[in-house]
Amino acid sequence: MSDGFPIEFGRYKLVDRLAVGGMAELFLAEVTGAHGFQKTVVIKRILPHLGSDPQFTAMFIDEAKLTAKLSHPKIAQTYELGRHDDQLFIAMEYVEGLDTLAMLRECAHRRLRMPTDIAAHVVHEVLDALDFAHNEVDEQGELLGIVHRDISPSNVLVSKRGDVKLVDFGIAQALQSEQQTQAGTLKGKYGYMSPEQILGDSVDGRSDLFSVGVLLSEMLMGRRLFAAPTELDVLLMVRDVDLSRLERYGDHIDGELMAIARRALQKRPEDRFEDAATFRETLGDWLFENRLRVSSRRVSEFVASLYDDAWARRRTALEEQAEERAERVAGGASRVAAAGDGGGAHQSGVGSVGGLISGIPEGSSPSEFPPQDSGPEIHIAADAPNIAAHEGAAQGGRADGALASPAGVGRAGGDLALGEAQGEAEEPALPGSADGLGAGAGVAADDGGGGSPAGAEAAPSAAP
Repeated sequence: MSDGFPIEFGRYKLVDRLAVGGMAELFLAEVTGAHGFQKTVVIKRILPHLGSDPQFTAMFIDEAKLTAKLSHPKIAQTYELGRHDDQLFIAMEYVEGLDTLAMLRECAHRRLRMPTDIAAHVVHEVLDALDFAHNEVDEQGELLGIVHRDISPSNVLVSKRGDVKLVDFGIAQALQSEQQTQAGTLKGKYGYMSPEQILGDSVDGRSDLFSVGVLLSEMLMGRRLFAAPTELDVLLMVRDVDLSRLERYGDHIDGELMAIARRALQKRPEDRFEDAATFRETLGDWLFENRLRVSSRRVSEFVASLYDDAWARRRTALEEQAEERAERVAGGASRVAAAGDGGGAHQSGVGSVGGLISGIPEGSSPSEFPPQDSGPEIHIAADAPNIAAHEGAAQGGRADGALASPAGVGRAGGDLALGEAQGEAEEPALPGSADGLGAGAGVAADDGGGGSPAGAEAAPSAAP
């Protein structure tokens, strides 16, 4: 338990800090009641210096009101929106487990690929959650028109029981939202946006399906799908749906499963799956036809095989983060908070990003353009056991959902690269390295090493 805890917070007792982000901080908390009643929850508290900002406050309230309507077993639940000592907070479901970013990163440490059946199953469950969210209606039976807009590995939690939970509707858009996205803003993580999201066009549920296609591809490859030396180049890869990395690193993927991923990754929304249910059923048919029955027990065992090492890395990251924060405070350093949901999502002017992109011909890669902020990068040398990360402009950790997972610690501006510093020529022979399935800023971790988790697929020992 960290110094200073527990802390009384209204009827809750804050037990430990999980993460600090640009908009909010997350705490593990307990609430007690009569006759020995006790429940563990997560408290998401808006940062004090943003409490008086009407835009951030409205976004925070919108998130709570929206997620409160989404009562589904595969969506982390919201229990309460409250205020204590003039601080807004959300009480949320505690999911004890790992997010898929942590799982992929730990697999990379051990030089393993995530088992294909588990990857397909996790995505199947995410699609079930999206099918519900996309079709949710209000009290009058009117479609809410919810679009998550931030599907990424760090927003998919897998519990120690084998449950899959979608989190972080902090920048979700609903037709009736009080905080509609303003014209000229771009919200989301660059490498997980859809082309229409990048260009600032209107989006619907099919935008989320593109992001799910990115998620599926990355879980199968163990590598980032859209990775480039600069953030603008990443945006252009997404705009053009440049799947060269999938072609390069996806040789081991089953042909039918590859076709499913490619359909989700079509540039035009009308060429993708019609809706989340169709995508889900297609993936379910693939699992059935290949006689792959994924039980909660199998998922649970895989998570358990990664859990202890992943959490050990989290503890190290938290300690280093605390030291860095103390040094910044002592030195009087100022911090620039990331706009958006505080969980790594970007909000940039389309006039400076989308407008610039629309004027660049397809296939171009103008790396000479100044990059837009997309958060920190991680570098790992081919022969080095350590992972060292540095902070991006946003600085700080993830604070974006019912987090009980180490991968979010220190995440500051988007999901990070495991490996490949900008401009690095050679890629290490490690699934997940050189491009993008890493942990958060400030993390320094030793190689996991050791034996293979149950059911894990051995990765090739030589670079492709």
